Amino acid sequence: MNLKFICRVVVVAFLDFVLCASPFFNVAAQSRSTRPRTEGGFPSKGQVDASVAGIVVGLVGGTAVVVYLLMRKSTVTGCVAAGDHTLTLAADGGRTYSLAGNTAGVTPGNRVKLQGKKQKSADNTAPLVWETEKISKDYGACQP
Repeated sequence: MNLKFICRVVVVAFLDFVLCASPFFNVAAQSRSTRPRTEGGFPSKGQVDASVAGIVVGLVGGTAVVVYLLMRKSTVTGCVAAGDHTLTLAADGGRTYSLAGNTAGVTPGNRVKLQGKKQKSADNTAPLVWETEKISKDYGACQP
């Protein structure tokens, strides 16, 4: 796991906690108000229902965000060129990737959108490697 992924999980967990705990903070703040207290100092049925609803919404929202972050696929778009026994991709952001993985169907001279992930090289002098999982879209010939 990389640091970016861990930071995302921590942020989602923190936001999930805040969303789930906020109804309880609200109940505590209301109990300190000057309004008359309910019998025994317990929250009313409406406050309990609101707290439960807040917890459910927070959990569902937090789970949806985590699932989205885990299931989303990385893509890169650019023009493919043939190199020495390899294919390279000049990405739109200005980076150049050496293509690896499932490159069947990748044609030099075409602009493509590839799904996969960026692989980091052991030394910083080597070019970046894009581990291709599939071709998302072939836009045809590259424009000069």
